[in-house]
Amino acid sequence: MLPGILNESYGNEILTTTTHNLVISFKSDIGNSREVNEDSCAVLSRNQLNGKLDGLMIVADGLGGRRAGEIASSLLVETVSFGVLESTSMRQSPFDVQDLTQLTRDVIVRSNGKIMTQGRFHKRSDTHGMATTCVTAIINEGQITIGNVGDSRAYLLRNESLRLLTRDHSEVFEELMKGALTEEEARLHRFRNQITRAVGLSPEVIPDIDTHDLYDGDVLLICSDGLTTEMPEKEILETLLGSATPEKACDRLVAHALRNGGRDNITVVVMHYGNFSPVSEFDVEVVAKADDATDPVQDWRSASAKDPDYDEEWDDAPKPPRPKPSMPIQREDESDVVRMVHPGTVEDKVLRYAPVVAGLLVLVILVEAAIMWNLKHRVLPTGGANPSNIAENLPTPGSLTYEAAKTVADVAVQADMLQLTPQGYPIVAKLDGKIVKVLPSRVLSPMGPQFPSTQPQKPASGAAEAKPRCDIFFDAAGNMYYINVETKCIETYNRDGTRTNDDLGKGQLTAPSKLIVDNEGNIYVLDSNRLKVLRVKTLPKGHAHPQNADF
Repeated sequence: MLPGILNESYGNEILTTTTHNLVISFKSDIGNSREVNEDSCAVLSRNQLNGKLDGLMIVADGLGGRRAGEIASSLLVETVSFGVLESTSMRQSPFDVQDLTQLTRDVIVRSNGKIMTQGRFHKRSDTHGMATTCVTAIINEGQITIGNVGDSRAYLLRNESLRLLTRDHSEVFEELMKGALTEEEARLHRFRNQITRAVGLSPEVIPDIDTHDLYDGDVLLICSDGLTTEMPEKEILETLLGSATPEKACDRLVAHALRNGGRDNITVVVMHYGNFSPVSEFDVEVVAKADDATDPVQDWRSASAKDPDYDEEWDDAPKPPRPKPSMPIQREDESDVVRMVHPGTVEDKVLRYAPVVAGLLVLVILVEAAIMWNLKHRVLPTGGANPSNIAENLPTPGSLTYEAAKTVADVAVQADMLQLTPQGYPIVAKLDGKIVKVLPSRVLSPMGPQFPSTQPQKPASGAAEAKPRCDIFFDAAGNMYYINVETKCIETYNRDGTRTNDDLGKGQLTAPSKLIVDNEGNIYVLDSNRLKVLRVKTLPKGHAHPQNADF
């Protein structure tokens, strides 16, 4: 835990960049229906980021349909924050757009692995399968780099127009973008909370990452879906336009969401970039009571899992007047204008088309029942690993011997990208950025996503060679594998911390940088921009060699 982390539901920051002032506030509320606040958020200032970046903002929303959502969201906030802090502490040269894109991807992928690992071995029994959404925003030198997984959102207010900078990873949002649903229909859709991507949901996570220019007077909002399911974008726009400070904007956004139902946790972070002038001030007091302000000089703020003092008299309070914005709300595509159409209430539509609606509901229920039956009775393919049996069947490294390290494919790869598919095939990134799966035949099968291209770095004449970094990997049974950069060997430890090997790969590895272990104990390691494998030589009785033993 980083010194200065606070568990609170309200915060305000006044940050200074090299060219503009940033004023950032945030607020998190448990809502009217939930027993636990599964949202988490954090704000880091330029001072906290070692003077290398202007600011960092994070919002994570633990999946409420799964268990331990509050643990998943707080793990993401901590892992992303530590990852960015680590990068700024080691960085000597300024960050460019490509650097920040790669940094955003790295910290989200690292969070995904940590959440999945903690889900298996956390002391709480209900953490298996926990996951979270996330939206991160790194502000630097007049630009903002945003990473997004799930349905938490980032909006940019400029010239009285609100733009959505992220895309929800859900089927409902795709239907909205196609024009098959109106904004109101999507906001009230029964499947609006069913997302197709989340951090911790699967071994691989692919975040959306984009960079945008910032101009004086811009307002940035990042939020969980507890806000956007209760407030139409038109009301969000009007609230941001009419709030002179980020603090007031946070208060009003949360208060409106609570008044409109507050069925989920609500978390908002609002940033004013430079000088912002409100269009008009609402002549209404925010009834939902704000928590006490935090220390204004504190560089770190994090919000999660705290019950607010909600004023029940708000339910009887009148709605505030809404000034009409002079420009329409726009999505990321400037030409895609979302027109605020009000054809009638939802109740009127249901009554008018009751027979059709009833028939569709019956059809949906039948389709869902068929899908669930198929999932329950499907048979795993031959050779596929049953995840529930991996931990109990995994051998301990002390009971194994390994063959000499062999090069899997004589192709130069990036030194910091190594993953495994559920079938045990290694995934690497070539120097040109192409992500490939290495098959047993040593054929490189393209995977689709693209990493930034890199080239092996050679130290300048007379400069000290960069010191290699160690890497640690935990398998599903809790055994630890560790790269000792001093001996250039791999050490293994069982779950109670007893070392079982200390010289794997001795004399065979020159500059190991990253390793990973499959379900049969084979060790894959990136060494001098080459992928190598230490294949299991002898296995305990009852264990067979893996399908990819041809390596």
